[in-house]
Amino acid sequence: MFTDSAIVAVDKCHELLVYADRKRLVLELLHTTNKKCIIATVASTVQECLTRSIIEISKFYWSATNSTTSPSSEPSNMKTIPEFSCLGELEIEQCPTDQQIGRLVAGLKLEVVKELFVHLEMPMNKWDEIEHNYPCSADLKMFALWEWKQKAEMPTFGALKYALTKVNQDFHKLCEVSQYILTDTLTCVPDESILENLSNSIGNDNMQLGLELGLKGAELQDIAFQHKTRLMEQTREIFRRWSKRRQPLSVLAKAFIRIDKFGVFTRCCSN
Repeated sequence: MFTDSAIVAVDKCHELLVYADRKRLVLELLHTTNKKCIIATVASTVQECLTRSIIEISKFYWSATNSTTSPSSEPSNMKTIPEFSCLGELEIEQCPTDQQIGRLVAGLKLEVVKELFVHLEMPMNKWDEIEHNYPCSADLKMFALWEWKQKAEMPTFGALKYALTKVNQDFHKLCEVSQYILTDTLTCVPDESILENLSNSIGNDNMQLGLELGLKGAELQDIAFQHKTRLMEQTREIFRRWSKRRQPLSVLAKAFIRIDKFGVFTRCCSN
């Protein structure tokens, strides 16, 4: 199922995603529920084991050469790569995509998004209207900022940065949500049985997933109204529209990582 990648179960909650990215070997420690739940001691133990493995593998291959010297027995200096870089002057003036808005609000509490809405100079009667149409808090957060993006004169990262500062939130969240998605590694197109399995396991995160899969806010709004109280039907329709693009499993995998449900993805795909 995988190409140039592997998923290793560390324990019942942690998984290690290993994949090749050009000339680099990238390792990501994932939690099946939420990345904030990753246990620090597990992360350090994984790093120590990998360091030791690299040293021993290096010694083995070195012994097969005719070199008179031997590799250092000192532990390798394994470095973590920053997950994102700060927005520059040009990026700060750009309009965030629907995906990026979805990522931002997913990490904010509902009351914070409501304050953010006010500081983005949106009227409270518009918030009340959106709240009436989308009682689910995840949908409410997403469509509130999507509405701002549609109505604002200049819906830029700069405006969001200002508003985030006003509600005492770290504006570097914008840098994180704007990061590029990694190169695809899973190449096969998912079949209907996989999508059906996944439809049963997503719940209220389906709209966020739709954004990560590249659907526009207007499309998701249409889906939400068509299947107002039927979450599973909403999810099936999201997958139906996405599947028309014939994109590989890698796109789906990364979307599930983004909504902190990668464990759900691996379980459904292995059944």
